[in-house]
Amino acid sequence: MLNDLLYLEEHLSCNHYVSDYRCHFRYHETGRDVRVEQKRLEYNQLVFLSAGQARVVCNESGERVFHGGEIALLPRHADVSAHIRHRSRLTVCTFDLVKNPCDKLFLESCEALSPSEEHPPAPVPIRPHMARFLDQLGYYLRNGINCEHLHEIKQKEMFLIFKWFYPKEELARLFRPMAGKSTGFKARILENYEKAGNVDALARQLGMSRSNFDVRFKEEFGLPPGQWMLKQKAAHILHAMAFPDTTFGDVIDRFGFSSPSQFTRFCRRQFGRTPTEILTGMRAEKPPFMKNENK
Repeated sequence: MLNDLLYLEEHLSCNHYVSDYRCHFRYHETGRDVRVEQKRLEYNQLVFLSAGQARVVCNESGERVFHGGEIALLPRHADVSAHIRHRSRLTVCTFDLVKNPCDKLFLESCEALSPSEEHPPAPVPIRPHMARFLDQLGYYLRNGINCEHLHEIKQKEMFLIFKWFYPKEELARLFRPMAGKSTGFKARILENYEKAGNVDALARQLGMSRSNFDVRFKEEFGLPPGQWMLKQKAAHILHAMAFPDTTFGDVIDRFGFSSPSQFTRFCRRQFGRTPTEILTGMRAEKPPFMKNENK
């Protein structure tokens, strides 16, 4: 269904938006008797089953038959296996972080209403307002719109619908695996790593020893802090260079390079190209070229 989306190639090669947060919606239509298994989920997943039926086994919540018209949460680090018994339509929201401070408070407030431990987390219904949201979102996704900016906006809208139209008791059941869990460490990293400038300063800012910080950081982000910070810096530099009125001098000043030659060495190490070669590729409407992270 790509008939309605104009300028598809421009959207697919767009590098004018960069995000430090992971949020992505996917739409699926499945056949009958489909089996799926995922070990140690890297991110939280909200599953909206619009139609069909699935038997889901999750080490966080046990075994349950999941019916069309229900929403379930598969929490980060869970082991999940599913047997989709009938033709199904589902939308999956994958996210690592709740960005909005109001949403963080909302999740923390669910702890007081969460059912006791002997009652596992439970799905909640897809209410009419959420169904309309999913219809519009599905239309976008089937047309190939995958802009990160749109996905973040839709995540905010999704949480607003939860807060506006769902009883708190239902949300406490749904979000129990996340209720009361502080997202403070990751949020503080994302808010402060650019200002800190280096790993030692960032660890001090969080009031942690360097050794404890390195361990906690690797658990949270999957990379050593220095490597992760370089990766973020590289992504933001590409983002800045994508704007036609940005000069090399602007980038050098903004990102703290001491000289043009230092900036050139950085680009060669991170992208395998000089700044001029990167800019030439962008002006030709080609996506930026990144070196293989394993090299």
